[in-house]
Amino acid sequence: MIEKVLLFIIYIIKSVNFIIAFTCFLIFRKFNFMETMLNTCNVYGNIEGLDKYYHFKKDNTKGLAVFNHISILDGLLLLKEIGEPISFLVSESILITLCKKFIENSNGIIINKNEKTTNKITNVATNRKKNEPILFIAPGGNNGMYQQKELKLSEFKTGAFVGLTPVLPVIIKYDSYFIEPVDRMETLIYIITNNKYLNYKIKILDPIYPQENDTIESFKDRVHEKMNTEKNKLKIDKLKIDKIKIDKIKIDKIKIDKLKIDKIKKKQEHIFLFILINILLLLSYLSYTKTVHYLPIILITIFPSIILYLKYTHYIYNYLYSNIMRFSIIYFNTIIILIYSLQTSNIMLFIQSLLCIILYKLCQK
Repeated sequence: MIEKVLLFIIYIIKSVNFIIAFTCFLIFRKFNFMETMLNTCNVYGNIEGLDKYYHFKKDNTKGLAVFNHISILDGLLLLKEIGEPISFLVSESILITLCKKFIENSNGIIINKNEKTTNKITNVATNRKKNEPILFIAPGGNNGMYQQKELKLSEFKTGAFVGLTPVLPVIIKYDSYFIEPVDRMETLIYIITNNKYLNYKIKILDPIYPQENDTIESFKDRVHEKMNTEKNKLKIDKLKIDKIKIDKIKIDKIKIDKLKIDKIKKKQEHIFLFILINILLLLSYLSYTKTVHYLPIILITIFPSIILYLKYTHYIYNYLYSNIMRFSIIYFNTIIILIYSLQTSNIMLFIQSLLCIILYKLCQK
């Protein structure tokens, strides 16, 4: 019963975190918020061939990118991995309305359900200037999300190929084959309540150029066949890059670069800093308090200790550790002591608590 209540609380926290990160992304246009959103939903992965995207963007004034649409997460994955504004062809909806300004600034195309899009797509694909955002289209449409055969992509529509312009194929693959529910709300609930790690891989292929004897149909089929073949060959790095259990992974079996090693070191240093500051907060409380109240002690010591001890035993504690405790418990503990110090008019405890949080911020730098 307790675990169910905690899970429900976590689902609420995940939803709030997701909404806040998404809102911050729309306001500040910072692509690191995409990573925050995906990590909140236990989604991790990487991209291969990103240089091909930049070369295509720089060297071509015509053309577009096509990708296999699997999930409503696909757009977030592409934005996170490419790390800059890209254009999308999207159908009008409530969510798209909220993102309308961002989509328009990226030269995206918003269409009505019954609107013909061929002319708009051809116009964007043939009149793009160098280094302008590339238009990304899922030629399988929403049908691609309900792909019935695991090893065969859904059939492509012709809209993306009418102009016979160069195409940059982009493959998205998840480590588990699934068909998303048709109902969007059901899909969102599934994403928020998912307790397992979902790994993905994005691979950008070499551009495909139309040949002299190509028709729209033959060009479309050639791109479809190439993407289908490469998708089935694509291997996903099942690293489960969870910022929780990274020290349990046998690093000698994983190909990681220096940047990832630096991240691991920083996380280890962060845990040490977390423990040190909590000890200082506790000592401050004990030093400047004549009458000890146990609630503050429980909040700043026992609760974090339980999570630290149980963090590998259950998803609940893993999530609390990775998404809440390491990033906010210091501030939470400090606020508890600051409130207590104000209630008891304990100025020295108040000052000492402020110094602890200042020290924490300085050490992080």
